[in-house]
Amino acid sequence: MTKNNSVLTDIKTHKEITVPLILITLFLVFIFNFGLDELTELTNLQIIFGDIVTIQNDLVSAFGALAIFLYGFVPSVFRIIGTTGFFIALITEGINPFILIGLGALGETLGSALMYVLGRYIFRLFKGKHRELASAEHFLVKYRILIFFLVPYFGSGGDILMILAGHQRIGLLRILPLVFVGNFIRYGIWLFMTIGQINL
Repeated sequence: MTKNNSVLTDIKTHKEITVPLILITLFLVFIFNFGLDELTELTNLQIIFGDIVTIQNDLVSAFGALAIFLYGFVPSVFRIIGTTGFFIALITEGINPFILIGLGALGETLGSALMYVLGRYIFRLFKGKHRELASAEHFLVKYRILIFFLVPYFGSGGDILMILAGHQRIGLLRILPLVFVGNFIRYGIWLFMTIGQINL
């Protein structure tokens, strides 16, 4: 009896085609909207390091950057205010958007890691013992590239997924890079759309 996997559940297809296609599409959309010169300037390491020094030496900029970073630690359900003002203020000061995107993505990823740890704690609280990592056939392992890449887009649902991952003892180091990349892309899309609206 042969196994029939649909395109939506075939993890090999997502790894080899879907994810690279998404990244290429986002790159082309960025180039179309902002131009190659803009991308070159934004990714210039000398400019990036200079902006990092600026953040470290300026109290207001440091506070805004810290707020963006710490915002990710708060579970989605408890977020009342956003950080849009901090992003816009720092960009207005000339800070490289990729630094802010990276800070936001890192904060969100570490916040997801805290949800994972909470799931591990809940398991130990109720079971009172350790157990082996989830098997390769567990759906959170089998489809981890798709699931954890999309965690940042699920809001509170993403927090629940991370708690489940901790409860089921999915390998944390195998999923955090996926969560970070998903967060980085989500913040990037949101921030550049916001900049575009301001420039209109």
